[in-house]
Amino acid sequence: MNKTFLWGLDISLKCTGITIYCIEEKEIVYIGSFNTKKIYATKQYKGLEKNAIKLKKIADWAKPLLLEYPPEEIAIERMFSRFPAETQAIAKATGVLQCLLWTKPQYLYPPKSVKLAIVHGDATKEDLANCILTSNEYSHLQFDNEDESDSCAVLITHLIEKELIVWNKPVWADIKKLRKPKEQKKSKKK
Repeated sequence: MNKTFLWGLDISLKCTGITIYCIEEKEIVYIGSFNTKKIYATKQYKGLEKNAIKLKKIADWAKPLLLEYPPEEIAIERMFSRFPAETQAIAKATGVLQCLLWTKPQYLYPPKSVKLAIVHGDATKEDLANCILTSNEYSHLQFDNEDESDSCAVLITHLIEKELIVWNKPVWADIKKLRKPKEQKKSKKK
């Protein structure tokens, strides 16, 4: 029996997160991420354009996943513009993956829409991860970083939109209570 997969992506030139859902099994079958921070540090890439190398490595990372878990649809966290250089980098990485997956329907979700679908429009990345990990359905999941939890939140948003799951939003006040205390900045000695 052929299985049908849906992908959730949080794309970045620094670290791209992916969560893959199997429709037949009604469960998340893969969570991972690809970090490009240390790629340029090797001698073999000396003299080459740093971002081009990272984009190639992102495509190389995604290709085996495409073969193992061919997606029926892809949910992507839509880019946002904050800083010009960062926005351009995200746009490049998004373009590489959208091109690689060009034959499949792609749904782009603004970060605010993802937050609203999961719990609240003012939620932080930590809040989204806490919502997922305290839910009955996904409490067994583990995230290695925020990119993985963000990709999962995008995927869950898509599953909600497509009415493939019923999501019980947690109480916003309860989720805010789960936040880790912020570390205080150390004052400099005079």
